[in-house]
Amino acid sequence: MDLLVLGLPTSGKTSLTKVVFQKLPLHEAHSLGSSTSVEIINFTNNPYIQFKVYDIPSTIAFDEFCKPEHSAVQQCGALIYVIDAKATPYDKACASFNEAVVTLLKYVPKLNFEVFIHKVDGDTFTKGDEYKLECQKDIQTLIKSELASSEIEINVSYHFTSIYDHSLHDSFGKVIQKLWPQVHYIGNMLDSLITVCLCCVE
Repeated sequence: MDLLVLGLPTSGKTSLTKVVFQKLPLHEAHSLGSSTSVEIINFTNNPYIQFKVYDIPSTIAFDEFCKPEHSAVQQCGALIYVIDAKATPYDKACASFNEAVVTLLKYVPKLNFEVFIHKVDGDTFTKGDEYKLECQKDIQTLIKSELASSEIEINVSYHFTSIYDHSLHDSFGKVIQKLWPQVHYIGNMLDSLITVCLCCVE
């Protein structure tokens, strides 16, 4: 199962994918320009976890990219839509998310929809969680309205992310766990093993 990553220009989608999957140094992330063509990152963690990440620029004809002759989309298990938390108002981003959903559902009926509320760093968001929650509430309301107008009912998961802390890696981890449930099971087994070992030591 591969990942599709979309977002408006300057949302930070290209830098976040490169930071996580290509270990891009943070000081280089700011100098990246807006992507103009589809970028594909091949990720191999082990023989069981292998996938591709498609960074889709907002300048391409997305409907054309999603057509059946482009088999890449058929292999995708999740759409990650990146919204810049600092780029208010969010109307344009939420409308763009809705357009992407409408297009994807025509070709990939079973898909996980994930929204990364990105760049939750800096003075505004470090003052307290209430600023993050207010931001999420605004985005959720707009997205629900857009989806309702298109008569679409889907589950959308929301994640706060920043390239400056663990939140970005945690969010990608949650997305990947949904696509590969065995990862979650293995983690639970390891936790149980640790608990048993600790009891034996005591």
